Amino acid sequence: MSDQPAALPPANWYPAPDRAGQLRWWDGTAWSEQYAAQDPAAERQAAQRTRRAEKDAGHAAKLAEKEHDKNAKAYAHATAAYQSALATWQAQRDAQAAQWEEVSTFEGDVDGSGLLLKAGERLFAKIDGAALIEERAGQGEFVGRSQGISIPIGSLGGHSLRYRVGSSRGHYVAGPPVQKAVDTGTLYVTNQRVVFAGSNATRECPFSKLLSYQTSPNGLAQFSVSTRQKPTVVEYGTAIAASFDQHLEIALARFNGTTQQLVDRAKAALDAIDASRPVAPTAPTE
Repeated sequence: MSDQPAALPPANWYPAPDRAGQLRWWDGTAWSEQYAAQDPAAERQAAQRTRRAEKDAGHAAKLAEKEHDKNAKAYAHATAAYQSALATWQAQRDAQAAQWEEVSTFEGDVDGSGLLLKAGERLFAKIDGAALIEERAGQGEFVGRSQGISIPIGSLGGHSLRYRVGSSRGHYVAGPPVQKAVDTGTLYVTNQRVVFAGSNATRECPFSKLLSYQTSPNGLAQFSVSTRQKPTVVEYGTAIAASFDQHLEIALARFNGTTQQLVDRAKAALDAIDASRPVAPTAPTE
């Protein structure tokens, strides 16, 4: 409900509240000192005007109250939407600010955490429980038919025994190749190479021999180097895919000498987020 005061009657002659049978001038805000004689006809007209003014004032107050409630509800809805958008924006900004800070300052660790580091080499990421993925032949099937005759040779325990004479004609069809985890181990990323160290196999992908690489949000990375015919594929899971991508990108930038370009891109992304900050709704006037 609105707390706004009721509208005052308009300026006019009204029955004097302090003198019976007389009129007193109301200037719209207060009683004046002007009085006048009142006749029955004028009194009726004044009463009609008073009722009409009160009715109009009441109607205007109801309209104002309805408009006030409408604006208040719209403001509450806009405020809730703004707070939700602001929370989402703040989370995005915090993540981008942390990324900008990391690409600007993180130079890797001198402790290899199980990997023997070379001169000038720093560890940028270590992932336990990674899988080495390789292509293997899928399950195949025999395609063909057999022919021949069946000859009865006796019975055993009331069951007929038969001997089949014939041949089979056909061939074996290999199944399509499938990607399969062949080993589990630790994945290392340094400023010089990517290394998978498993219990049965080891793969090393030096950045100096790197031809191409691909990563995916599904937590898969593929590295092609000039010293291996087939690419090295590793899987580390979706939970850390974004973190792996970031640390790999930083490591490659340190190796290639493109750190400043990476820092500039991270800062530009942060500036773009700052420019998109949600705007708070304007509170309705009373």
